[in-house]
Amino acid sequence: MRLFKLSFHKQKLWLIIAIIITVPPLVGHASFIAHSDSITSSILPQQIDFLIQEGNINEEDIEPFLDSQVIQNNQKFNIWLITAQQLTLQLGVTPFQAQAFINFRKTVTPETFTLARLKEIPAWDRKTITRAEPYLYYDPPFTVQRSKLKAEANITTSYIQNKVASTQVYPYSLLILGRASTNSFQIGILAHKGVYEPIFNPQTIPSFDRYGFFIEAKNSLPHVKQVIMGDYKLSLASGLIIRQSFMHGVYASTLQPPSSSLRATLSSSGANNSRGVAFLAENKKWQALVAYSKKPIDTHFFVNEDEYEVITSLQYDPPHRTEKELQRRNNATEQFLATRLAYQTPSYTLGVNGIMVNWPHKLRQIEAPTTQTEPTYITSAHNFSFDVQYRHPSGFFDAQAEVATDRNNHWGATSTFQYRSLTYGTLLTIARVFSPNFFAPLANTFQRGTLPTNEWGISFRYDSPLWHNISISTFSDFFQSVTKNKAPSTPTSNNTPWGIDANLQAKYTSPIHPLQINLTTSLKTTRKGYSPTKSKYNTRYQISALWHPTQWIQVTPTLQYKNFLPLKDENAILLALNTKLKLTQHISGSVVASYFNTTSFYTRVYVYIPRISYSATLPLFYGKGNALVAMLSYKTVHWQIATAFAYTHATVPPSINNKQAQLKQQMQVSFSITYHFK
Repeated sequence: MRLFKLSFHKQKLWLIIAIIITVPPLVGHASFIAHSDSITSSILPQQIDFLIQEGNINEEDIEPFLDSQVIQNNQKFNIWLITAQQLTLQLGVTPFQAQAFINFRKTVTPETFTLARLKEIPAWDRKTITRAEPYLYYDPPFTVQRSKLKAEANITTSYIQNKVASTQVYPYSLLILGRASTNSFQIGILAHKGVYEPIFNPQTIPSFDRYGFFIEAKNSLPHVKQVIMGDYKLSLASGLIIRQSFMHGVYASTLQPPSSSLRATLSSSGANNSRGVAFLAENKKWQALVAYSKKPIDTHFFVNEDEYEVITSLQYDPPHRTEKELQRRNNATEQFLATRLAYQTPSYTLGVNGIMVNWPHKLRQIEAPTTQTEPTYITSAHNFSFDVQYRHPSGFFDAQAEVATDRNNHWGATSTFQYRSLTYGTLLTIARVFSPNFFAPLANTFQRGTLPTNEWGISFRYDSPLWHNISISTFSDFFQSVTKNKAPSTPTSNNTPWGIDANLQAKYTSPIHPLQINLTTSLKTTRKGYSPTKSKYNTRYQISALWHPTQWIQVTPTLQYKNFLPLKDENAILLALNTKLKLTQHISGSVVASYFNTTSFYTRVYVYIPRISYSATLPLFYGKGNALVAMLSYKTVHWQIATAFAYTHATVPPSINNKQAQLKQQMQVSFSITYHFK
């Protein structure tokens, strides 16, 4: 079929379809802002690994993303105080199961509501209890209402020795973190210096490169649900106007669909978070949020003939190691004001969102509209959106939709539909469409490299238990970029980019032996028109096994193959063996040995390797060589001490900057000590 340019009328048609898909006459109750959403689910370890391998997390964000997952996985909740929102987001139960939990808790007393009674909750099957129980704990009745103090202090450092020629100094990272909380109050502070970044140098960086802090109060005043001063993450509705998350791409959105959320954060990365004040209030059926942020950023800019500084590109907290990087450090400021007003009933939640973003004393250069050949310069950007969320009372059906506009009345729309069945699995679909020049600077919902918007597409993910011991997860997304002629006289071409992303993950668990086998296949295609010479194909295959012969040992072998077409001989192979050991009650360790052979940086491979929380580790391999990683950890009730050693030996293929192959040898030693007070 001949590819064609989407006309304005066809774009409006897709807008209507995107909304209609998710507005059936079903009823339910949906919370508008909390730490969860009706469609949100927890992310499993194998899904984290897949997100990294598929590029749904930027390489510079991998470390803070893994740290954020460690913090969430280590968090436990009092069985008598946990909320329905926390059950949905942190424990991954359905909204229907969460409400059943709350209803059952109202019928019992604190003295009798122990973990052993979870099996009595309607709709809580064995699988749900197995997933949720590790994150719940029971307090004796006399301590339930007490505001208990919890605190954590951590120091982590990593030293890296790189045999590739380098004039860099300070070859180590250093992170200091402290956090304390009660049931209604929380405070945290962080100081971080990355590898090769100067520290306490009056000429460059006079102290640590990055600081983070927050103070958070919850339910401290009537109708005031949450107040945060300092660093926080904010997302509104489906993320069309703001979404601060390390994950991007359509597949990531099917794992954890964007939702309205506000939470305090501590991160070694300044990307994907805000710094300022956020306020959330609630009164019966109404909820309101106001958030203000002002934080430094790094920019590339030039001075035009009117002596204005024009930003051509910006970066959020990149490394500051070289002289040029240090010159760009914090040379601009980005600030925004965001608001949301929502009305909720037992059937629907309706929300209106707005955001204004500007860069004081500078202009921002953005892509030229379709009717111009010269770039557009702006001093600020604003977006407005309307969203609706609802779910069926049974908890088996969820839906949400959002429509957004920008300062030039360009628009975008997205809708999400999810159906759950205890017998047939879970089906989730996402439909989206954007006009050619829709611009939302803080949205990353469906980012695709340099084209975060300007496309339409529809995707689905289906998870199902096929038989008693086999389960599958499939994902497919079709997308087509909107044709963008740079001038009215430019003829329409058949080179509109379009493509398909698809993957299949299958898992087999042996009913007799402690063995699990995982198979993953992925395909990514990008084509311009129907010309084979202008098409790109990226395929990846991976098979791994999980063998757990005793409670003291776990072995995971992995084989991964990757191919990149139409480039000739662009492929990669990875062999890895991960062995986890529990030596004593308090001492555990792990060792990963791997061999990799990639023809170029395009076919680089990722593998999940043991790492110390908050340490500098990038699970990326390219060239031909091998790697060895070992970690040892000692953990008690209050103390956790960990050390790790990593060694990589590889021959790096020639590149644009280096015409000859290079021998790369890198050694890294990390050490961390953490104290927990409870």
